[in-house]
Amino acid sequence: MKTFLFCLLLSTTSQTTGGQATKPTANALNFLKTYDGKFSYKVQLFKKRAFTQRLERLVGPKRYAFLKRNWHIDMPMVYKNDQFVAEACQRHSCGFTDFMVVYDFNTDEMFAGIRIDRVPKTYAEKKGKLPPVLTTWRVDKYIKK
Repeated sequence: MKTFLFCLLLSTTSQTTGGQATKPTANALNFLKTYDGKFSYKVQLFKKRAFTQRLERLVGPKRYAFLKRNWHIDMPMVYKNDQFVAEACQRHSCGFTDFMVVYDFNTDEMFAGIRIDRVPKTYAEKKGKLPPVLTTWRVDKYIKK
């Protein structure tokens, strides 16, 4: 009888999942939607594992450590049009060392920008088109023309 129930359970499981691992229905980064208008240090953004793991995977461990170590002066985070945006700069070095992280809920894609010595570098998980907010950020508005 136990064998029969076990086999029945296995057959039901494989039918409902199609034999493949199912993807969680809730997005692990949904909490970012509640951060509109808040500051990253107040909500302890860099202690949120789902966010930090994804960001570190995107930019690499060395650049992530640099970003985290120098993320000092931050702007209020924004959630608009299904995109989350966090932006900051290094203390006493805004315009020279800046950071931006964008998460697009529609495409489940994270983007980042790191500017060091006024030279910006952007990162995209899926190597897709950068969101306009990051494209605009990439233009160095601090250099006199």
